[in-house]
Amino acid sequence: MPGWGIHSDELRWRPDEGDTIYVERGQDWGSLWIYNDEGEWVKQGAADATEAGFISAFVGKTAVGNTMPSYSSTKVVTGGTNLVTAISALDARLGDNLKESKSAAVTAATTVDSVIMEQNLAVNWMVHVCEVANPQNVYTVNIFAAHDANTGLAATHADYNEAGILQFGNNIDGLDISVDVETSGALSARAMRLRIASTDAVDVTVQKNPLRRVA
Repeated sequence: MPGWGIHSDELRWRPDEGDTIYVERGQDWGSLWIYNDEGEWVKQGAADATEAGFISAFVGKTAVGNTMPSYSSTKVVTGGTNLVTAISALDARLGDNLKESKSAAVTAATTVDSVIMEQNLAVNWMVHVCEVANPQNVYTVNIFAAHDANTGLAATHADYNEAGILQFGNNIDGLDISVDVETSGALSARAMRLRIASTDAVDVTVQKNPLRRVA
C-alpha cells in the first residue's frame, strides 16, 4: 500500500474487490483505503486528511494521537493545557496588566479604578480628566501608588506620587485626586483605590499597569 511500505502480496489475507482498511495511526491516520477491481488500494477522503494536516500545523500539533500542546514559553500559561485554557490565561493576565476604564460626569468622590492588594504590590495609573461643560479644560497625570499590605496582613495606608502632569485650558474647579486603601471586608477582596472628586463635572479615563505579587 502506498506510504506503508507493504504490498498486497505481503498481507496475510488475499484482498478482494471492495475490501476496506481504516488507518488509525501514522501519517495516513483517519484515512480509508479501498481495494479496487484493478488490484490497487485507493485512498479515500484524501482531501479530508490533507485538511486535517493543515489544522494540525495551524494549532502547532507536533505528533499524532491524543497529545496536548507544548508551549515554548510558560511564564503565564501552563504546559500541557489546552488552547482554550492557555489563551484564557493570557487574556486574563493582559487584561489585568493593561486596562482602560472611563467614569463619566464625576463630581462627588468616586472610585474610578482599583487593584486588589493581595494580588498587586503597586500600580501605575495614567489619568486623563476632562471637564464636561468646558472640554478644552484638561488635566492629565501619571500616578504611582503602593500600599503596606503583605500576604495575610491588612494594609493600613497607601502612598503615592504624581508625575508627568500636563494641563490644557483653565484649572478644573475643585479637582482632587487621591489614593486610599480599604480597611474592612475579606483580605482577599480589599483594594487600593484611585479616587477623584471635582466641583465641575468631569469625565475621567484611566489606564492601569499593576505590579503583581509573585508567589
